[in-house]
Amino acid sequence: MTTTTPPAPLSPLEEPAYAQRPPQLTVLADLVQALSGIPAVTRLLVRGSLATGTADRLSDVDLVVAVRDERLPALMGSLDAVMSTEFGTLLPGWRDTIVGDLGGAGFVYLLPHDGHLLQLDLYLCPDSAVDALRRRIGPGLLWQEDPTGHRPAPAPAPGRGRGRGRPRGDCGGAGPYGSRAGQLPDTAGAGDGSARDAPSNASCAGRSTSPTGSCTSCTKRAGT
Repeated sequence: MTTTTPPAPLSPLEEPAYAQRPPQLTVLADLVQALSGIPAVTRLLVRGSLATGTADRLSDVDLVVAVRDERLPALMGSLDAVMSTEFGTLLPGWRDTIVGDLGGAGFVYLLPHDGHLLQLDLYLCPDSAVDALRRRIGPGLLWQEDPTGHRPAPAPAPGRGRGRGRPRGDCGGAGPYGSRAGQLPDTAGAGDGSARDAPSNASCAGRSTSPTGSCTSCTKRAGT
């Protein structure tokens, strides 16, 4: 479950915008942080009301995950495990039969957030079809690996994350929901440039890891 504290300090003008921000932005930042660490993932894009700045507290999270073509079937098969480990989903995802054929496959998940459930419409798309998808529906780019295959880490944002042993924050930077708090992540995925393909804690060497590369032993000790 995600719980969030506001970044400090906020000015008196920023506080109302932070209080009214759509809670989906926190979940979106968590998704970028987790999914960008999967080696098969090449780009993350947001579509729907979060991309246009018209989301409210009842809006779904619409995320497009671009995957290397040859690794798409494997990630599709492990997606439920990823969502359960990283986001505490209690039910497996079900196929989204409403979304149009955009070259991949859509799944629907219910994510716990502050005592409620948020709907995630996640679309797995082969990387070779992403450019055509972008021309067709115009999603906003959240993160991508660079042409050399380097995987920039998403910039950490202030705040408190899901309470599952690792911090997650709100999206930072300029965006449609206010001057600071609660915006979409930087489209360039700017960060410190460190790789996220392996557990960051050296003591995790040799232990079992989740499909995202997180150490399951550390995660379990943190209360999952």
